[in-house]
Amino acid sequence: MKKVFKSNVSSFVCIGLVLLLIDFNNLSILEYIFLTTSTLAFVAFLVNLAVTYYCEREERKYT
Repeated sequence: MKKVFKSNVSSFVCIGLVLLLIDFNNLSILEYIFLTTSTLAFVAFLVNLAVTYYCEREERKYT
């Protein structure tokens, strides 16, 4: 599970830095697309983390 977290941390740091640079008072269409994509990437990361945790737990149960 640490491997999944460590492999995605750099992506979220980069996305976070770009999100800090966006002017939320005057959003263009590309910025809306970026925000949507960033949200989907974060949700996919959480799902990946949950599935990895579940698989590791099931693997320990049968060993």
